[in-house]
Amino acid sequence: MAAWAVLSPPWANDLVGGDEGYYGVMARNMAADRAQWPAPSLSPLGEPGDKPPLYPAMVALSLRAFGHTPLGVRAPSLLASVVILWACALLARRASSDAGGWATLAILATLPWFADAARVACAELPLAAFGLLALLVLSGGTPGLPRGLAAGVLFGFGFLCKLWLVVLPGIPALLYLLPRRRHVLLTGLMIGFMTVVIAHLGLFAWLNPGRLQLWANVAWTFSLSSRAVGQGFASYWLHGPTYYAEIVFKALALTMPLLMVGTLHAAVGNTKPFARALVGAFAGLALMSLFRVKSGIYMVPLVPLLAALAGVGFAELYAGFKSWPLPLPTGAARGFGFLVVGIAVLVGGARTVQRLPMRYHDTGYAAISGAIAPYLQIAPSGRGVPDGGSGRAVLVAPEAPSFAFHLFRPVEYWDTPYHPWSAERFAALASDSGPRAFVVDPTQRFYGGWPDSATVRWLEAHTREITSEVPTRYRRPLELRVFVKP
Repeated sequence: MAAWAVLSPPWANDLVGGDEGYYGVMARNMAADRAQWPAPSLSPLGEPGDKPPLYPAMVALSLRAFGHTPLGVRAPSLLASVVILWACALLARRASSDAGGWATLAILATLPWFADAARVACAELPLAAFGLLALLVLSGGTPGLPRGLAAGVLFGFGFLCKLWLVVLPGIPALLYLLPRRRHVLLTGLMIGFMTVVIAHLGLFAWLNPGRLQLWANVAWTFSLSSRAVGQGFASYWLHGPTYYAEIVFKALALTMPLLMVGTLHAAVGNTKPFARALVGAFAGLALMSLFRVKSGIYMVPLVPLLAALAGVGFAELYAGFKSWPLPLPTGAARGFGFLVVGIAVLVGGARTVQRLPMRYHDTGYAAISGAIAPYLQIAPSGRGVPDGGSGRAVLVAPEAPSFAFHLFRPVEYWDTPYHPWSAERFAALASDSGPRAFVVDPTQRFYGGWPDSATVRWLEAHTREITSEVPTRYRRPLELRVFVKP
């Protein structure tokens, strides 16, 4: 993880509009107003949002330590990734042997897909960390109610990171508990989980009187049923049933022989109980594939579980297929296992070293925000909160949430499938006499960053362009154009 941070410093790339900007804004909201705690708004001090609060709370703590910077937003992801590596290796060891644990650690630490996911702010990483920790608690020590309660609380924390995506580590937990008749553990798990969920609902009802139905709609309609059928989502969210299987295959392609051996061994071999539970990851994959709304980042809680199964496969090869009817010679089995792991580590590590140093989002958003703030009469980032609560957007720009994080003021997109650019919006913009800024993306690469040529000509004629005043990093020319209307 230290090598990943050196190769791709968390502060090297601007926040990617959408999730990273949204999480940053939610974190700043939670720091500014306690009413935002149970369901922080996606806009500065706006109405309750549609995302659960635990991950934004973690980001808020990080911002206190590292300031309102990309590092502050992304640091919790790096921490969660460390927990995932450690917990996943221990789970594989518990499901097989020391050899399986070390193989899992080597595979996951050099997996390019996981390295890419670990360097962005996303709630799926802490969800995966809490889920894996819960599985560790369940599968270790003497079964009892306290152990079940602790695991349930951890699953509850995962739910408060990304809601129903907690089912991905939850299915292996149920497969471990039900066949073994561990009813005390299961009872404790359910009590712990429901305690966290009910406590959150109580906090929401206390701080947002009369609006509990709003969160019920978020949890059941927006996050579950709407995603199942794709209702209300733009076309780029909708993918076919093989989408997740393709992602998993590409991510773990070099370890497929180990994954196949581990899966067969766990499913039908004479194996430890928890190894069989890991096969439940495939049930999670099948369940997620039924949903029309899909995103590659949703596989973050699943891929580590499959990496652990690959580690179980290596452990079986290391043991020489002793549990199989026709065991291989130990030397040949071990040699094949080391060959597959070696190729995966060398090729994956080389690819990771090649990719991580690339600046994938060096857009200048922070520098632009600093340049336009004086024109908008906004204090430097971190001082003051949105005034008046009017909700009026002071900036129109691509990847609006990223700018909203830096400025802590409402920002809107130019043109998106959800809010298209129109003559009515242009008329409202042209008639607005208050201070405002505009960022245009001539390359049309960034989401929501281009209105139309006529609007750009109006900006050139009626506002002041300050693109040359924006300091650039790495001596790169700014791809965006910046206008202000004081």
